[in-house]
Amino acid sequence: MSLDDRSRFLKRAADRRWHTGPVGAATRRDARRWAPWGALPPDRRIRAVAGVALVWLAFYAAWLAVQPGGAHALLRFSDSAYLVPIALACVLAWAAAARSPSGLRSLWALVAAAIAAWLAGEILFAVRELSTGSVPFPWWTDALYLSYFPLMGLALVIGLRPQIQAVGAMRLLDAGLAVGAVALCWWWFVLRLLPLHLDLDESVALATPVFDLLLLALLVMTRVLPARFGTLGTTLLGIGIACGSVADGLFARGEILGNYLSGSWIDLGWQAEALCYVAAASAVLCGLDNRPDWRRTTAPPPPLGTALIAAAGVAAAAVVIVEPAGPGGTIAALVLGAAALVRLVLLAAAPRAPEAAAADGFSGRNGPLAFQNELAGLLNRVRYFDSPFALVLVAADEAREPEDVLGREIGGRFARVLRDGDTAFRLRYASYALLLPETTAAEAAALGAILRSQEGGQRLAVGVAAAAPGDEVETLIARAREAQRATYSPAPR
Repeated sequence: MSLDDRSRFLKRAADRRWHTGPVGAATRRDARRWAPWGALPPDRRIRAVAGVALVWLAFYAAWLAVQPGGAHALLRFSDSAYLVPIALACVLAWAAAARSPSGLRSLWALVAAAIAAWLAGEILFAVRELSTGSVPFPWWTDALYLSYFPLMGLALVIGLRPQIQAVGAMRLLDAGLAVGAVALCWWWFVLRLLPLHLDLDESVALATPVFDLLLLALLVMTRVLPARFGTLGTTLLGIGIACGSVADGLFARGEILGNYLSGSWIDLGWQAEALCYVAAASAVLCGLDNRPDWRRTTAPPPPLGTALIAAAGVAAAAVVIVEPAGPGGTIAALVLGAAALVRLVLLAAAPRAPEAAAADGFSGRNGPLAFQNELAGLLNRVRYFDSPFALVLVAADEAREPEDVLGREIGGRFARVLRDGDTAFRLRYASYALLLPETTAAEAAALGAILRSQEGGQRLAVGVAAAAPGDEVETLIARAREAQRATYSPAPR
């Protein structure tokens, strides 16, 4: 048998196995089974995951309400079905660690490790409770539960990188007010009820709500202070952490007041936490987190957001002052309330358009001062957050038109290529700068080539420079000008 005959024979045999053999039949069935799911667009897949999560929560709540089989059946249910979303979240989080954007893989690896520690503690708790009827405190389960918190906090810090360096005083005050309001409410609701002793039992009992408070404060800081904006997955992750923290607080309060039993309604909070982690990992696996701008830095709170933060501080202080909370709590509430009122006064006295002084009054475009400020801010983001951006210098070669005519033509060409978040500045007559956040050198070079190739009355000289961590304002501008000189027309000016 020749080589060609052998190849044809093997191909026919493979075809027969595919069409008639048991392996081929199973493979075809699997392909048909998964084909509709793979054909769905990513947004519909994540909606399907959210729908399944809501159905599970409704089923769990209905079981808690009806309690079929009595209290003993409810205990078995809460120690078995309770584990399903946590186990699914653990598996999907490990898968997300391999499929997420490169900068978020360490975050998802730590999240998966944290959920695995939580799952191990819950399994150990369920086995002990079902076999003996009770779980000692403190026990090995508590060590596993407590290991969840540093892993999850480290994941948030590494993935979102909240920063307090090079932050203005007003933004620091906003962050302090937000964290202070959360801390004061948490102290009044949970921590003030706990006895403060140095023995092991009380220390372990105090550790969980304190760690929850630290996680909530860290979440607040990632939204108020400069930090990576993140993705849909990280947003769902934060919602899950908040759900778990609230459930932990209710659990701690119930334990103190003696009205918590395994299989109570508080379990819905932990189920919601696990299902948020499932949805977050599913967003990564569906490809919704593969976006190039997730590293962009969060903007300062708008005036309404600042007013709400200050109002929350005043409200939290008022609750603690009205309710008997002891001298320490009252003093803390007075300080927080006074700081919040000061922030409201400063917000009311602030000018409505502080950036107007930096605008270029001749053309209406952002001027040189605004360009220097924005460029310095983006370089800080590169230094602290590793957030890439590119500078593009544009000059109208051999321009002779009046400024208004030239500005309309160049502005129209910019409008056809700039994205949301990109900014154009007028430096002087016929000279402009573009700042492109979350843009690599290759992407900026492609944009510059498009600008030069556009049809129009003006030839453009374009220079592109991508920012590096060690760059200063002058060095980056110098590199862009050097690249721009090579694109000037050789004709005499």
